[in-house]
Amino acid sequence: MFSTTCEVPVGGEGDTGTLTVSTVPGVGVVAVDLRVAKHGSTLAALAEATAAAVTLGLRSGASTSAFRGLGFAGLSLAALGEAIKD
Repeated sequence: MFSTTCEVPVGGEGDTGTLTVSTVPGVGVVAVDLRVAKHGSTLAALAEATAAAVTLGLRSGASTSAFRGLGFAGLSLAALGEAIKD
């Protein structure tokens, strides 16, 4: 398994989060991890839940394109589509 980590924009205030994408050769993207804000904050919980949902979707056979453009409540995951390639 190989992982790539990059910074992604969060909200409109110039804040950033950390996105880690794990891939397996011949399989593709198998997991994502998104960390933003302080541990225990609402935004951190939403980011963690979103990453878990995306990971479960990927492991269930969903294409990475199904998650491009995903975002809510000021948390922009636009970089998710750039960070994970089919």
